[in-house]
Amino acid sequence: MKSAHLNLLLVEDNEDHAMLIKTALDESAITLSHVGTAELALTRLQDRSSDIHLLLADVKLPNGSGIDLLKWVKADRQLALLPVIMLSTSANPIDIAASYSAGASGYITKPVGLGPMKDKLKHFIRYWLEVCVVPNGN
Repeated sequence: MKSAHLNLLLVEDNEDHAMLIKTALDESAITLSHVGTAELALTRLQDRSSDIHLLLADVKLPNGSGIDLLKWVKADRQLALLPVIMLSTSANPIDIAASYSAGASGYITKPVGLGPMKDKLKHFIRYWLEVCVVPNGN
């Protein structure tokens, strides 16, 4: 079983959801950075000194969707290998298909409440820390 440390960039405009996710990930080996817009995420990702291993992006964001952000990341030669997980309260098949068509590595629906969120993210963390291998650096 592999064990690693991951730097995750969360792109979430809803402060309550961001706090719930931060709390759920608190005891994991993931270092979480948070921004509220696609523009701020682009700025953070363009800073080549930032060592982001995984991007978790809300589908619906102000001033540019998470899917727009995903397309930008996948079109950038230096970031194209960065795993991007889309996050939404919606299980809308159109959003899911658009996410995977644009190159998403996964799609997570946000459960209601801290307990269900912790349970879902526990599986998410286990997969990315113990099962999956991510490219080094971006």
